[in-house]
Amino acid sequence: MESTVSNKISNLDPDALPTYYVETYEKYLTYMSDQYDSKAIKDCGGINIVDGSSFQKNELLDGEVTIDAEWLIDQNPDYIFIRENTNAAGFNWTEEEAKKELESLIDRPGWENLKAVKNGHVYLYNKCFVRSRSEIGKVYFAKWLHPELFKDLNPDAIHAEYWKEFLDIDLEGLWVYPEPV
Repeated sequence: MESTVSNKISNLDPDALPTYYVETYEKYLTYMSDQYDSKAIKDCGGINIVDGSSFQKNELLDGEVTIDAEWLIDQNPDYIFIRENTNAAGFNWTEEEAKKELESLIDRPGWENLKAVKNGHVYLYNKCFVRSRSEIGKVYFAKWLHPELFKDLNPDAIHAEYWKEFLDIDLEGLWVYPEPV
């Protein structure tokens, strides 16, 4: 799985990679690429906007970085990834609930002008994709960042195969929103 993503990503021009912002369990709380959620996304063919910024990690809080809303708007990322915070994502999450949550999360001052919002590139994901199943998460993140490059890759099928093979459970529910196309 990881080699499939890394092999294709390695051929991309580093200067042409899209930018992204990843938000964790609280608004404007993120990580640099060597921590938690960002670590799972870093090799998927994008540039984390917080890397190289003047923001400092809070080492007492697992390296969290709190950014300013105005700074995010100035950075204007191509993609935004938001960890689904209510633990609803998964077996019991519906598309209607996910859509409402996404709409409420992007309803912030200035966000209507962000490239990611204008282009429909704001995505919710289940926290399991950055922890216990980060390799599966990488497939989702890579496909969101580079849909043409990974057009033959089906993250949902890979995720379902994992559940069936290792847990003997038929996967159901909604784990990301919107689904990669």
